[in-house]
Amino acid sequence: MSKFDVPAFIKNFNTIINKKNHIGFLKKEYFTTTDFNEHFEVHSRILPLICSVCKDMEYETEIERNYPYEAYDNDKKRTFNKPFKPDISVFSNDKLTAFIEYESTNSSDLRFIDIDENYGHTKSDLRHFKGYMADKNTTKPFEWIIISTLPSGRVDRTWYSHDYRKIKNKKEYQHLISSPLNHFKNEYEREARTVFRILNVNGTTLRMLNIDGFCIDTKTDVVKELFKIP
Repeated sequence: MSKFDVPAFIKNFNTIINKKNHIGFLKKEYFTTTDFNEHFEVHSRILPLICSVCKDMEYETEIERNYPYEAYDNDKKRTFNKPFKPDISVFSNDKLTAFIEYESTNSSDLRFIDIDENYGHTKSDLRHFKGYMADKNTTKPFEWIIISTLPSGRVDRTWYSHDYRKIKNKKEYQHLISSPLNHFKNEYEREARTVFRILNVNGTTLRMLNIDGFCIDTKTDVVKELFKIP
């Protein structure tokens, strides 16, 4: 079975983002504001591009197929099949090699690390990773890739925050908008490493990539790897 070539994917993904930005299909504001997420405009344009990159690399893809795993109910007494629909499943021939999850600007927040449903979110990247990898009967990919969209610089005060919309914490919000990437990246990695260590995962690499809109129209890569575990 062929492992997913992550360095080549990052290189090619950078190329296609810059190309689509140049022709106007991808706006820089997709990655530096939260203004285009209400109707899933960004998500709907990014996912086909990821599939296109994978196809050019001679991988096959599926979009939002259900991969249920066994999970406990809220009382921790009974198990049930928890639905999990990764944005993209990547195959080498007919063998699963990677899951890719994309989070646009408004969902690149604390939902990533909500492993115990404390925030009532319907989707959590780490929660699904924890549940899926803990189930001995699931098919494990070589790569579990999560792509966030966190700008490295200051964003406008109109930046939507699911986490702070009800919590009137002005200090935290000010820190967030000074750099969403710097606000979240260390906590993302810390929590991911904790979950990975608890599960004692073997054979799967958990990676987080990031699309930084402030790098568009510069000589710096727009897509960078934030961390990988192990």
